[in-house]
Amino acid sequence: KKKIPTVAYAGYIDYYNLKSMILFKVRKILSKNKNSSLGPELRGKAVRLIQRDIRFKSEIIIRKGFLGGCKEHLRKEYADNMLKSDYVLVTRGAGNFSYRFYEVLSCGKIPVFIDTDCVLPFEDSINWRDYCVWVDQSEIKHLGDKIDEFHQKISDDGFIQIQKAIRSLYEEKICPSGYYKTLLNQIKLTLH
Repeated sequence: KKKIPTVAYAGYIDYYNLKSMILFKVRKILSKNKNSSLGPELRGKAVRLIQRDIRFKSEIIIRKGFLGGCKEHLRKEYADNMLKSDYVLVTRGAGNFSYRFYEVLSCGKIPVFIDTDCVLPFEDSINWRDYCVWVDQSEIKHLGDKIDEFHQKISDDGFIQIQKAIRSLYEEKICPSGYYKTLLNQIKLTLH
């Protein structure tokens, strides 16, 4: 494990300069769906906290909008950003879920998961806090402390082991074949 860990994020946040901050605040005031700004706002707060924290090397790529179905070179840049990091910031999007969470798991990277009362798969059998730096949205101002505490507690060997455990969890229970196998087993248990 590195003495100074890398925390990555590539994507859209609430604002990235004064003009975009004003536009974001106006859109938020005018929006009928008040929850639609929660994801970008949390990501923005988290990104700014990570960038200012000298305990981490930040690998932050800010996008000017959501890039679902984006161009190949942007997708590669996103994946490379994740692969070269130790931890990856994960927050909800417009809905109360995150595709990024599953992408991070598939890479065997440690999610920095900002919980907004999300529902995660198989919560009754997977203790997700064992696989993430878990930060309740009400504790976001302590984000840096949570990451640092996690990183300092874990040994060099433990760091490698958790990455392997995350990848194994993904393969066994989260990737499509693993998910459906686990789901089928849970249905069978429920019926018997």
